[in-house]
Amino acid sequence: MAHEINHEVKEFTLDNLEIPLPTQIPQIKQEAFHSISSDFVNTATKNSEASKIAIAVNVMAFFCATIGRCICQWIGDNKIHCRPFFLIVGKSGKARKGTAEALPKRVFQRVDELLREKEQNHLSLNVHSGGLSSGEGIGYAIRDPSTDGTDQGIVDKRLLVIEPEFSNVLANCRRETSTLSAVIRNLFDGRDLSPLTKTNRTRATKPHVVIVSHTTIHELMKKIGALEINNGLLNRFLICFVQRERFMPLPEKTKEEDIDRLANWVVTILEFIDNEVAKQNGELEIAMSDEAKQVWEKVYPVLSSDTFGDVGVLLARSEVYARMLAMIFTLLDKKTTIEICHIKAAIYWIDYCGASVRYLFQKAQESQIEQLSDTIISLLQKDRQMTRTEINNALNRHTMANEIAQALEHLLTQSPPRISQTKEETNGRPKVIYKLCEISVKSEES
Repeated sequence: MAHEINHEVKEFTLDNLEIPLPTQIPQIKQEAFHSISSDFVNTATKNSEASKIAIAVNVMAFFCATIGRCICQWIGDNKIHCRPFFLIVGKSGKARKGTAEALPKRVFQRVDELLREKEQNHLSLNVHSGGLSSGEGIGYAIRDPSTDGTDQGIVDKRLLVIEPEFSNVLANCRRETSTLSAVIRNLFDGRDLSPLTKTNRTRATKPHVVIVSHTTIHELMKKIGALEINNGLLNRFLICFVQRERFMPLPEKTKEEDIDRLANWVVTILEFIDNEVAKQNGELEIAMSDEAKQVWEKVYPVLSSDTFGDVGVLLARSEVYARMLAMIFTLLDKKTTIEICHIKAAIYWIDYCGASVRYLFQKAQESQIEQLSDTIISLLQKDRQMTRTEINNALNRHTMANEIAQALEHLLTQSPPRISQTKEETNGRPKVIYKLCEISVKSEES
């Protein structure tokens, strides 16, 4: 066994990852589902069109919200818990983002029933599916008792929030007096909520909130701005692109015996965690094996390297999320020490999320180029021929030169081309003139 482990340490590097080009739809390695149980994912997708990625995301979200903040991992002097925020992004409503929530929800409802049968004082997980409208609303859902004794507060600080429209979150964050963005950031960090305002004295200590949100590519790229990217709101979410993986005209309900089997699997994990936490007097610290440390030391410089632009900002928490995911996979394996397989699975997820972000920005850029191309066609329909300077002036000089160049290149290289370019000699540099192709003129006239 030692020989195999050392071999894995030597061979596994980020260079082995097949990172797709930005224009390619992201793909995830099967090993990423290691601890999530292929049984769970396969059962969920057997009779539905749901994405395996989205299924796994919902399983992790329900699981992490259920176990609370009694499990931790130290990164230097900072403590992290199993508290991921997920943003599931699809092309449209046909990505089946919501469908992927259905089976995990049924399974964890059954888990709740089984635990109530075993534990008289069992506390059910609070799942809020009404979205995120305000920071005050979240704080109230996990509030402490009031100082005057008129409100008993909420004993259980665990909360799973399912937000079906992330664009609403962005809109609410931009309201002038909104505290939603700051509250979401504090919740990810596990900080107490303690507003310093006269009108809101609601406190929430030791919160454990997990968020799963959905959106489409169009809505996300239309609504996000520099503020959400640079203030740390979006990079607290693991962004996962999903799509419908197959057509199933007549999806069937998952059988009760399958629900029971998966629920009992989860219960055994939760019982294992409870026993380990009890041994450690209420808080279980997850460690990393020596072999896993060797792998982590090899991949860490790559995970921590700077990436240019907005993509780099959105992936700035990759190292923290890799450690968190490895901890989650370790617990799902009913272990308390992170091994190489857990590091691998976590890295594959981080790689997938990175590919998702690059793909989304590339698609957004393509959409902008398409729109600019159509605008240029409209300009040429009026003036029949224009130079690049004239195009820039017609656009009120609000468009970057490289964007105009990309749009012109797009129109020139379409099959068939929609525009043509000719050079006209002058006393200085030749003047490049752009015209509509005959086929484009006839098409527009018809």
